[in-house]
Amino acid sequence: MQTHFTLSQLADHNIDIANKEIKKCVHCGMCTATCPTFVVLADELDSPRGRIHQIQQWLENNSPITKRFVRHIDRCLSCYSCMTTCPSGVEYRRLIDIARQKIGQFYRRPWGEKMLRLFLNHALPNPTLMRITLLMAGFARPFARILPQQLQSALELAPKKIFAPQYFAPAVNNLGRGRVIIHRACAGAVVNGDIDKAVVTVLNKLGYDITILEESQCCGSLNAHTGAGDLSAKKRSALMAKLQNLEFDFITSTASGCGSFMADAHYFGEYAQKYRDISQLFRPDYAQINPEFAPKYMGKRIAYHSACSLQHGLKITDTPKELLQSLGLNIITPKESHLCCGSAGVYNILQPALAKQLGQRKSDNIQQLQPDMVIMGNVGCMGQIARFNQTPIYHIAQILQEALT
Repeated sequence: MQTHFTLSQLADHNIDIANKEIKKCVHCGMCTATCPTFVVLADELDSPRGRIHQIQQWLENNSPITKRFVRHIDRCLSCYSCMTTCPSGVEYRRLIDIARQKIGQFYRRPWGEKMLRLFLNHALPNPTLMRITLLMAGFARPFARILPQQLQSALELAPKKIFAPQYFAPAVNNLGRGRVIIHRACAGAVVNGDIDKAVVTVLNKLGYDITILEESQCCGSLNAHTGAGDLSAKKRSALMAKLQNLEFDFITSTASGCGSFMADAHYFGEYAQKYRDISQLFRPDYAQINPEFAPKYMGKRIAYHSACSLQHGLKITDTPKELLQSLGLNIITPKESHLCCGSAGVYNILQPALAKQLGQRKSDNIQQLQPDMVIMGNVGCMGQIARFNQTPIYHIAQILQEALT
């Protein structure tokens, strides 16, 4: 695409980045076929190509931020499926993050929406506040029908079981298999602490030297995606300051959503190169497999759901499935596996109607396979799909934990 930014505009670092990415776009439209919001709404303005055009016009003309512009930006899930599809290598995430940050700084949202976003940005990444919030949710459930749609969606997602804080001691195996830092997803530690325990157990049994960050060491991912750029930067800086004082070869996270963010060099610099998904750290030659594991699952149909943060953000597609198959599991993949389930951080709270359509669509595709269980690697997806699906759902770390003796 041709751009018309002035030299004074390009002096702005963000506009310079946007200019370079916009120029890569050739308007081929391949991204529209894999964009969840375009697939559901069939509106060009709710496609990556349409949003890029809107961002370009807004930045070039220094236009006021309109309600219409904000609506189409807000509808983006940041699933990054478009980046997987794009033949020109457009880093769409740079553009959408710039737009969101500017909206967060200069757009005056309605009071109720502003308060909800403020609450989500501070409560969800704080395990203590989140535990208090979930306790309050229990009292609010009987009144769900009279609440706004966004709060109804939040209550549907709120688990009835709340996990207490868990503390894990570092494990030194002296086997020379590498030093791994485990980043604990803020929300995940509260809604499903069993995943944290599984990741720690698996890496310990594989012989890695592990250091576990406390559950409150937020990476800033959620804040970045909601336009709270300054808050995200503050949390990133705190996490990187922590990492600077530690010696490690790899860093992994209990949620691929956090992992995708930490693996982005734009935000985490040299630390991004050290990020590994747990499926990448699992080495068959390190493992002692329980002989009773494969027979237990023999004949069972197991659907694998690949989170957007894993397949589009981290570009990890086959590794988890091949790992599970190597353990003797019969892995099946639902159709439209590239489309987002509608979780996307807090998207299923901020955009409940669209999130429900996408969640139901994902669930229907899974159910067509008639699976006995579903495996995935992101706690957000687990909560979203469970709303529409009664099939047992497990994190890949929980399955690996069971497989090891």
